[in-house]
Amino acid sequence: MAFTIVNLENHGGSGAGVKLWSYKSDDAIAAVEGAGYFNDAAGLLSIGDLIWCYLSDKQQFKSVTANAAGVVTVADIVLT
Repeated sequence: MAFTIVNLENHGGSGAGVKLWSYKSDDAIAAVEGAGYFNDAAGLLSIGDLIWCYLSDKQQFKSVTANAAGVVTVADIVLT
């Protein structure tokens, strides 16, 4: 399946600060980790934003690591 913007919700943060988002989808984690999955939300997402992904096979935090020219890149959050 593809990214659906209505499934992306802002739970906190505005302006230049880091925002906390959630995203729920029937997609698997492999789809979300594919290049450009969140591109349709490029105008909403900023570098450093956190996205809690609730997916068909996994729940996982992602961090926006790049957002340029309409291309959004996310990476796993690793807590140590």
